[in-house]
Order: sequence, then structure tokens, then C-alpha cells
Amino acid sequence: MNILQSWADKWPNVRSTLPLKTGEGVVDQAAFDTIEVDGLFDTVNHAQTMAGQSVIYRSLTQPSNSLEAINAKQQAIREITENSTVRDNLEGIVKRAAERESSLYVLFFGRFLGGMGTAREKDQIEGYGYRQYRRGIRFMLELSDAIYASRAPESPYLHAIFDKITVFSQSRTCSLMRGPVYNTEKGLKSKEERKGSFVPATIFKPHIFKPLLIATVLSSVWGATKLVAFGIPELSFSGGLSGG
Repeated sequence: MNILQSWADKWPNVRSTLPLKTGEGVVDQAAFDTIEVDGLFDTVNHAQTMAGQSVIYRSLTQPSNSLEAINAKQQAIREITENSTVRDNLEGIVKRAAERESSLYVLFFGRFLGGMGTAREKDQIEGYGYRQYRRGIRFMLELSDAIYASRAPESPYLHAIFDKITVFSQSRTCSLMRGPVYNTEKGLKSKEERKGSFVPATIFKPHIFKPLLIATVLSSVWGATKLVAFGIPELSFSGGLSGG
């Protein structure tokens, strides 16, 4: 389970991970209290993003018992320390992510207030949520594009992370994020899925202003007035009834 999944439907909390039951992991509640994990975390935590801090906290409350996984992370640390190109690239990506990651959390975990509500808390969404949708999607796309365009590190642990981003960048989910998104009789379709199709479909636009909808409504109103005027010839829209 990744960090986003561990938060479920609750607002992100760095210290959300709990120690496992006695006999199920390396650290149980008694060991957690003895080691003073919370204080240890405050000392070693230098992560810039909430997701990064949460990963560090989880690694302390639920440390891995796999020697292979531990060695892989140590190799990654050595590569970041010794390779300035990899280090500078990752620092730049993390810095940009830290500035805008909250937009993703608002999209995933925010609480809708409705069209008449006013957001006063960081987890509240006013209106229809289109602005939060655009910000959250843009954050994900820019983050994946930055990693995808980077040269993959040599250490297996970091290389695997870059590979996951590459797979995501070529996925249907990413295509839907980039848009356009087509609403068809068979559900939502991406640009690639619609290629070569001539079946009519509407395009999802993440904003309140809907030119096609407005045009349709105005056309309907105009048509209705014509029908009324045709059905009641004595009616004058300039005021009152016509005739002598």
C-alpha cells in the first residue's frame, strides 16, 4: 500500500502510520515507545514534501526486514551523494513538487462545500471544483514529465521509481489527464481511444463556461419564443396584445 492509499479518505497526516502488532513486524508498540520514534523522526526528518516525510515516518514505524530492500536504498543514497547530476536533478524535482503538492491533496481529499460555500480551510473546495481539478492534474503531469525527461539513475531502487513514472506517462490514466476527454455512449474515452472513430461525443471541459451548452440553451429559448409567437399570433413581445 502506498502513502496515498494509506490516507484513505482522510486529509494527509505525516504521522498516520502505526506500528504493527507484536510478532508481525520489526517494531511493535512497545519498541516504538522505547525507541521514541516520534522524537527520532523529528531529528532525522529533512524531507521537503509531505509525501516524503510520510515515507520516512513509515520507515521508522514499520521498518523493512528485507536485507535486499535495505541494500537497494543504501545504494540509492550513495548514488545521490556521489553523483552531482542525479542529486541536482532530484533536488530540483522535489523542490518544485513541495511548492505545489497540496493541490493534489485538495483534489483527492478535499471536502466540497457546494456552489454557495466559501472555502476557509485548506481541505475545503468551493464551487464546482474545476479549479482544484486543473491544479491537481497539472501538478501530476508536470511532475511525471520532469521525471520522464530525466536520465534514469543507475541504482536499482531509483531506477525502479523512474520506470514507474515512465509506465504512468504512457498509461490511459495519464492520457485522460492530458485530455481531451470524450464522453461517449460507452463511457469516457481518451484521445488515443477515440482515434479513427466517427461516433458523436461531447468533450469534457473542466470549467463552468460551456460554450456549447450556452448556445444550446439560447437556441432552445429562441425556438420556444418563435413557437409561442406562432401559436398565439395576437401576442406582442413589445408589451400587451396586438390588434385593434
